[in-house]
Amino acid sequence: PLEICRLTHADCKLCPVAAEKGNLNLISDVGVAVWLLESAFQSALINVEINLKGIKDDKFIIEVREIIEPLEKELAYISQEVKLAVDKYLEK
Repeated sequence: PLEICRLTHADCKLCPVAAEKGNLNLISDVGVAVWLLESAFQSALINVEINLKGIKDDKFIIEVREIIEPLEKELAYISQEVKLAVDKYLEK
């Protein structure tokens, strides 16, 4: 699940570029992609959290949270950025 968090985050980072520089006729596809990736991230994150509950190594838990918390924050920002781009195009 942690690797899925990393991979979906990395893929989400491509979406703002696609929204900005890609074919505007496909902007809704970019919006769908970012929201599906965000859902996959959140689904994997739930599994990370449930797995951490069974681990007694506090140092490891802290290390994992130091990885996932910035990813989660950036992904939320990216999702919002893409949503704004989609909304802007829809207003035209």
